[in-house]
Amino acid sequence: LELVEREIFVGFVRLINRWKPTQSLNIETGALAASVIGSDKSSGHWELEKASGDEYRLKNRLKPELYINIEGNRLQASTIQPGWWSARWKLIPVQ
Repeated sequence: LELVEREIFVGFVRLINRWKPTQSLNIETGALAASVIGSDKSSGHWELEKASGDEYRLKNRLKPELYINIEGNRLQASTIQPGWWSARWKLIPVQ
């Protein structure tokens, strides 16, 4: 996951797709999806929670118990265990 563009929203970010910049990661309909939603929708706001070193967990603003992870080899937003590496992300700048 590359963080292409961040819109700062009071300590939260929106994860916006580079190819389709009208789409952002959100849980507006329940499951994690990339879709068009308003920038004011907290279902598309993510907190960069420091995990360790240069790694972060991505916690949802609307439902703070949900984190972006790839547990079970699929991208999802779900509750996690503190030690799950599947919920840790590095933010790599795009050139």
